Amino acid sequence: MGLVVVSGCRKTDLAELIAEACPVETKYGIEHSLEVPITVTPHQSTYTVGDTITISMYFSDSIYDISRDMHYNIEDFPFEPINLLYRIQGDTAWQSGFYYNSILVDEELYKIRYNGQSSKAADMRGFTVYEDGYYHFEYQLVMRTPGTYVTVITDQYDSNLNGREEQNAHADSVEFDGKCIYAPFYIASVIQHDAHYEQFLQSLIYLDKEVHRDNWSRIDDIDEESFGKGSGGYMEWIGIYCFEVIE
Repeated sequence: MGLVVVSGCRKTDLAELIAEACPVETKYGIEHSLEVPITVTPHQSTYTVGDTITISMYFSDSIYDISRDMHYNIEDFPFEPINLLYRIQGDTAWQSGFYYNSILVDEELYKIRYNGQSSKAADMRGFTVYEDGYYHFEYQLVMRTPGTYVTVITDQYDSNLNGREEQNAHADSVEFDGKCIYAPFYIASVIQHDAHYEQFLQSLIYLDKEVHRDNWSRIDDIDEESFGKGSGGYMEWIGIYCFEVIE
């Protein structure tokens, strides 16, 4: 977000403003990096055709800021998860996994929409529900087709940071104790257990290079020889989960 404040003849960039107004040490950048924990049940690397996989986001409004290593009480934030599913074919081709399997989701509750007009996999998106101090969003995948699969789960807020920041006005207006008024948010969608990166490394490299424009990277520069350092986000923060479905 290209905010510049002019004071006399001196320009102060956004990072300096945040350092002066919010003197809290950060590890991964100036944003409020809000963790959305994602649970996959059952948690396995291999499933069988006919199995049902539940993907759920259920977390309290005491939200963890990963970069600041702090929790903030944030009420009624408009989290808008975007869910993609890739079906990889021999690490040289891909399909939109939602087309080959079934989704069970409460479309009215979560205000679900579908988008197939993209260079990436078709996605299913909606809004978390906030009630009684907790956020929740959940759906099931009924696996109908064997193959190698990779989920990618992000948030519309992050997508808007590339030239559509005005669409984040509602989220940016949410107030909470400790908020740095100059810091944008980053919504980190974090799988809460082993996401099987090493087991499906070649599929992830293929998706990074051929579909996501060499924009993925690992946190703390893990596997830096295999992944790029673009703006696509840390793999650990974009809900990547890898698994195989067999007959």
